[in-house]
Amino acid sequence: MSLLLALLTFIVGAALGVSVARRRTHGHNSIEAAETPPSVPTATGSVNEVMALALDTLPSGVVIAESSGHVMYKNAAARGITGVRHVDVLVDEAMEKLVQDAAKTGDQQRKFDTAGSPSRSFDIRAQRLVSGHIVATVEDVTERARVDSVRTDFVANLSHELKTPIGGIAALADTMIGEVDPQVIQRLTARIVDESYRLSHIIDDLLDLSRIEFGAADYWEPVVLTDVVNEVVARLQHEATRAGITIQATRPVGITVVGDRSQLVSALENL
Repeated sequence: MSLLLALLTFIVGAALGVSVARRRTHGHNSIEAAETPPSVPTATGSVNEVMALALDTLPSGVVIAESSGHVMYKNAAARGITGVRHVDVLVDEAMEKLVQDAAKTGDQQRKFDTAGSPSRSFDIRAQRLVSGHIVATVEDVTERARVDSVRTDFVANLSHELKTPIGGIAALADTMIGEVDPQVIQRLTARIVDESYRLSHIIDDLLDLSRIEFGAADYWEPVVLTDVVNEVVARLQHEATRAGITIQATRPVGITVVGDRSQLVSALENL
């Protein structure tokens, strides 16, 4: 059960409990109630009003139903979760079906995808309270699903890329065993260095992804551009020399920017 649904279950259950208790004591408090000025809301009324206003601010759709499955309340998001009429109708039907199932058999959870382009994905959950009432939520998880898919593909591609330098280093090291020719050893060593750089770059990409995924703050700081250029040239110098390429860099003097140093180095190196 999601944290949102658990919180809603507690709040709605408490509100319904207050409402029931108020009805039970209504006969005993009729005189006191009559003395209450009409312009002053009762305590229960205030709670219900505040709860309704609070639920309307939620981005997720919230539905409250009676034990029979009859819907008694929908917040603003549930009344029009996408703003597209035919999609909202489909989501509404799926939500009501889940509420009916929860009323009969207990807690329910379902993923719901709409057809067409672009498709939309929704997470629908329903829980039955002790009183028999049903609290259900519907959340548009289209963007989350897209990000998860991109992340999965990215990690899969990087995992595949990791095999190449690791396998290359192992093969080159195995070839060096017992090798006595200095020129061959030098050539193999240079290739191991190249594969090590490649492996290092892939690991840096994975670390950057992990940092972004877990919401780590950007390491923004004053960065001297000359230092960035020097680091990139140093990284590429060995590979350029082997390829017979001469690197010529015009180093900016006295220019400082605010940014993530590692990202600036990576961006310039990729150029």
